[in-house]
Amino acid sequence: MDMLGAEMPIIQFAIHRVLYWQNADQRLDFTTKNDTAAFTAEAALDPTTPRILRIAGDSLSAREIATVLTRIERRRYRPQWVGTIALLSTMIAFTKRIAPGEQEVFPPWQ
Repeated sequence: MDMLGAEMPIIQFAIHRVLYWQNADQRLDFTTKNDTAAFTAEAALDPTTPRILRIAGDSLSAREIATVLTRIERRRYRPQWVGTIALLSTMIAFTKRIAPGEQEVFPPWQ
C-alpha cells in the first residue's frame, strides 16, 4: 500500500488522478507487509494449507480508489486512462531491454 504514490505511482496527488491501464473497473489486489507476514506464518503452521496461496488484504479498482481518495481528501480524484494492455506490454518489453535491472528489488520495467 505504501508504494501507490511512490515506486508504483498509480496515485497522482498533484493532479488528483488515479492511473489505470485498459479498464478503470479492473480490480487490483493490495496488501501490507504485516498482513502478508502474519498470513504466511499462520499458513506455514497449518498442516491443511494448500500448495498455492493467493494473498490480498483488499481488492479495489482505479475508480474505487478515486472515490476513496475523494472522500478522504475532500478533493475530486478521477480515474485517468493511460493506455491499453498491449501498449503496457510493449513498454515493459522495451524497458527490459534497455534497463533490465537484474539486481534491483524494483527494476524499472516492473
